[in-house]
Amino acid sequence: MTKTNNKTIKDSAAIRWMVLILIGGLVFSTYWFEDFYGSLKGLMEIEYGFTSEEFGRIIGLTTIANMFGMIIFGGIILDKWGITVAGLIFGGMAVFGGVISTLASADSFGTDRSTILNWMIMGRVFFGTGFEVICVVGTRIIVKWFKGYELALAMTINMGFGRLGSAMGIALSVDIAGGRVSTAVTFATILIAITLLLFVIYLVFDIKLGSSGYRVLRINSKYRCL
Repeated sequence: MTKTNNKTIKDSAAIRWMVLILIGGLVFSTYWFEDFYGSLKGLMEIEYGFTSEEFGRIIGLTTIANMFGMIIFGGIILDKWGITVAGLIFGGMAVFGGVISTLASADSFGTDRSTILNWMIMGRVFFGTGFEVICVVGTRIIVKWFKGYELALAMTINMGFGRLGSAMGIALSVDIAGGRVSTAVTFATILIAITLLLFVIYLVFDIKLGSSGYRVLRINSKYRCL
């Protein structure tokens, strides 16, 4: 009698929690970028001459694309093309939005107030479009790796990463800025870029999980036929 082994790499608790840390890092950085502007309002008014209404536009228009169904489109991409494609597309979009915001805050597109404002809004729109779908991708990954294990605990920890990112972004950005908005924006953008690299590292585990799952399926199919 031949004994079959139905285990895959997600049966390893160490690997599951490593995956959670990698994905939690991406959630942490995107929540940081989402909320860190809140503590920079006074500095932005001084440095760029923004009014409260203009600052509100930067914040409020961040997720405007999702009001017109972009997040639904992102969900379709996630369902049809999977975690890898959706994560790289929308994670890359978030980083791209951060880069635009960084360049705008450093006067790279011009020093006129309206020019800076419009480009900063554009950067936030790109970021917000990617951010919302990244949250869905993160949830999908956790379900994939933790279903049948510590699923609820993993979801709450992942949410905790996001809330920690928001809190730290608001608390530390003024100190990071040091009197220059562009310094804080650059830091937030670099943070997203680094954690997107962590997502790429995660994809190695995802590929291994897929190949090990395929081997288990083949073994089970073979012995069902005997």
